[in-house]
Amino acid sequence: MFGAGIIAPDFYINKGISGALKNVDGVSKRTIRLRPFDIATGNPNFKNFKTLKMKTIFLSIAMIMACSIYAQPNNPYDKKGIEYIQSFDLIVKDYNEGKIKELNEEVLHYYSKVVPLQNSISMELASDIVKVFKKQPVHVEDLLNESKLSDYSKNVLTEFINPKESDREAFLSFLIKKNEEILEIDIPSEEKELLLTLSAIYYNSSAMEKNASKKGDCGVQTEHGTTGVSNGTCILLAASIGAVVGFPVCGGLCALGGAILFGVITAIVLS
Repeated sequence: MFGAGIIAPDFYINKGISGALKNVDGVSKRTIRLRPFDIATGNPNFKNFKTLKMKTIFLSIAMIMACSIYAQPNNPYDKKGIEYIQSFDLIVKDYNEGKIKELNEEVLHYYSKVVPLQNSISMELASDIVKVFKKQPVHVEDLLNESKLSDYSKNVLTEFINPKESDREAFLSFLIKKNEEILEIDIPSEEKELLLTLSAIYYNSSAMEKNASKKGDCGVQTEHGTTGVSNGTCILLAASIGAVVGFPVCGGLCALGGAILFGVITAIVLS
């Protein structure tokens, strides 16, 4: 619990517990293997890898790349939100085409440099992400307490991780108003940039996401009960959690790297 008495929810993915988590298999500190997975049977399925490669991972965000109509007028880091979406889309595309079968130092170094969003991803961070992911549900409150972020940033991230899918337009307005607050608050510039970047990621993604009412195998748990969310929103929540995991490793750049990696792994497991 932080300054305003806000308690962060737990984050869960049902498929992770039932077997699809084998899609993300921590093999060693040097390599994290990504295996094709047959959701229907719950077994690794290399015979159907061709089908899996052709399958689009549900979050249809490619058209945001050239789209500026949804830009936040009061966010100086709005472009970074779009660059996150481009980065996510590039990695998912390569995974679908069979170009990525494991995460090692070489692969992580390549994608951390080739994607549009400036970030930093190391094997240390990748291992941390996988460890957090495998502990379902993810206790976000504990991660925030360990994040070295200010109480204000922890509270904002808690607000971001509590899904507001019921009224998308209201949520977009909330993000714009929150930007004004973030710009005025006295917090470290690195944290301010991170919060505004996450706001931009949420804004640009939420403005485009379709079928937001369709619930998947992901959601949050609070003292008031469980709330299921769409797969698209699940990836956005995962981005925030990845940022929290990454921030203690090397600050803002690792936070953005964690946001990318946690989002991609979530997409792979839910696909």
